[in-house]
Amino acid sequence: MVSVSLIFNLALAHHLLALSGNHGNPRGLLRKAARFYEYGFDLQQGQGGGPAEIFCMASLNNLGQVYQTLGEKESAKKCFLYLISIITGLARRQELDGSIYEVFHQNAFHMTFRGILT
Repeated sequence: MVSVSLIFNLALAHHLLALSGNHGNPRGLLRKAARFYEYGFDLQQGQGGGPAEIFCMASLNNLGQVYQTLGEKESAKKCFLYLISIITGLARRQELDGSIYEVFHQNAFHMTFRGILT
């Protein structure tokens, strides 16, 4: 789990630096952030619930945002649809009710739909 946290933080650092406007090659940073998010997501697959699931959802959301910023609408849409399927599956299993998933759902769901519709 530590390596997943480190990879996610590397992705997030590159993502935020690219968005800050304080770097000469923001697209390059976004591409690197996308690779880190993808790698971290791949490591998290099959790790079960709990923190790994939260990192999966956060990685998908952020990866979708990166793709959207890069103008790769179809890749962004795939990420957001996959995220919605995970959230919907959790809701069906009633794992969202009264848990940390509910907080994620409230904070990220509107951004996810915006990503699909724009």
